[in-house]
Amino acid sequence: MTEPTRYWTPTLHPVTAELVGLSTRLEGRDHPLQLEYGGLRRLRVARGNEPLIWARVLPRHEGLWVVRRRGPRELGVLPPIRADDARTRRTSVDWMKWVANGLQRSETPLRAGEWQLTDMYQAPPSLMNRVRGELPDAYGSREPDHLPSPAFGVRDALRVPNVSFQRWCVNGSARVLPLRDPSPPDAGRVKAWRKHARKGTLPPLVLWWVSAFDMHVLVDGHDRLQAAVAEDVAPHALVLWQAREEPSWSSPEWRHEMLGRYQRAFMAEDRLSLRRRLGLNASLVEAFRTYRRVGTRARARASMGAEWAAEVRAELADDPAAARRVCDE
Repeated sequence: MTEPTRYWTPTLHPVTAELVGLSTRLEGRDHPLQLEYGGLRRLRVARGNEPLIWARVLPRHEGLWVVRRRGPRELGVLPPIRADDARTRRTSVDWMKWVANGLQRSETPLRAGEWQLTDMYQAPPSLMNRVRGELPDAYGSREPDHLPSPAFGVRDALRVPNVSFQRWCVNGSARVLPLRDPSPPDAGRVKAWRKHARKGTLPPLVLWWVSAFDMHVLVDGHDRLQAAVAEDVAPHALVLWQAREEPSWSSPEWRHEMLGRYQRAFMAEDRLSLRRRLGLNASLVEAFRTYRRVGTRARARASMGAEWAAEVRAELADDPAAARRVCDE
């Protein structure tokens, strides 16, 4: 039997060796979903030549204006999930593998390059999160360095207006932006996913961390999120993000000292407690490991300025005042 092609490599926790994510490389395709930058702090998320989100960062970085294109549409970032997939795939690892392979088969994948896919867990908002506003839910990353940022307001994502101002404080809002309007409540797909939500077989949402926005974008799972909210079920989530490797911050002297301590301890390992062994292992890993930083890559579009403003005015033709605020006119 031929082994199926594997399009991913595992991301393991450096201490526990737990599989917390996958890494996959996407090849260049026509019409990818990608972030574009056109100067003057103007950004756009587009699928090929079709703009889906426009954003403008304020001059002093107090926040950004976000405009989402209205109307229903098929995004096609991932293939449709079949009913038997939903029934047979039960673990986060199963779904991460499915997403990694699905991106390879997609007609509208993300930008070419190396991508990280990480499992997320539901966590209560911290005091700082509550100070910034009422956040009904929060999801954190299982990645060892807790990358990317947590996602806030996942259940409220489909209620984000098509024009919004996202205020930045020390960091951005880290909220979730949908890529399309919600389906009608009685749509067939929503009804089908509600059954899965009741049975506990609802597939996860797939988010994309866009660091220029300091926000997550919902790239797959709009109907599943709608079903989860209708059934009052907490959805599961995975997050796609791009990383760059950085060397360890520790000095060569400190690494040499840690190696010596480990070698001396190894000579007396029979007298070490389990807690001491785990602590030594963790210290040695920290001394030599590399670190990853988040950085969403964007396509430079030097001539996008006038085009961007014209698109925003056309999208907000029924609200000229909002168009002027977004375009800073």
